[in-house]
Amino acid sequence: MKFSDNFDNVIKSLYRLYSLAYNDQLTGAPNRQKLKDDFNDLAQKVKNDKIRGIIALFDVDHFKQVNDTYGHNVGDIVLCRLVERIECEPSFSGHLYRLGGDEFVFLFSDPKSKFISDEECREYYREVLSLALLDYTLPEIDLSCTVSIGVSLFPEQGSTLSEVLRRADIALYRAKEAGRNRIVFFEECDN
Repeated sequence: MKFSDNFDNVIKSLYRLYSLAYNDQLTGAPNRQKLKDDFNDLAQKVKNDKIRGIIALFDVDHFKQVNDTYGHNVGDIVLCRLVERIECEPSFSGHLYRLGGDEFVFLFSDPKSKFISDEECREYYREVLSLALLDYTLPEIDLSCTVSIGVSLFPEQGSTLSEVLRRADIALYRAKEAGRNRIVFFEECDN
């Protein structure tokens, strides 16, 4: 065996280990660990007041019903199609993570100077996230899926991932209470 062949095998093995550690095995989307690492990479910029961003937590509305009615294999297909559809939208490129089950997160960050006001920031992200609110359908199955999204801003609503995720989760719950297939920002919640 040549040195170059051995080196190629080592590289392939390292890539596979990286993929196993940072990517969801079903959908191929980056996973919770990758989200933690990416958020922590932003921590210093947040501390230095250079960036602001959002965590947008979302899941598939009535996903349990999909699994119960059509089986987990169809549920898996719905999740994979959802990820494929989102990854085709340039606005979401590099910002999607799967937490587990049907729960996903968008992580966005921008320089603070990009937005004149908090309202401008919210409206910008609301417009971007509205692209994820389309119905997702599967051929030959009477099934249409929507998503609900809860959003939390950082550093305004937390400086750690757990704080921001907790507030996004509260907003997601409110989106579901309000009828699903909508976006709710944390500050819109009656805490």
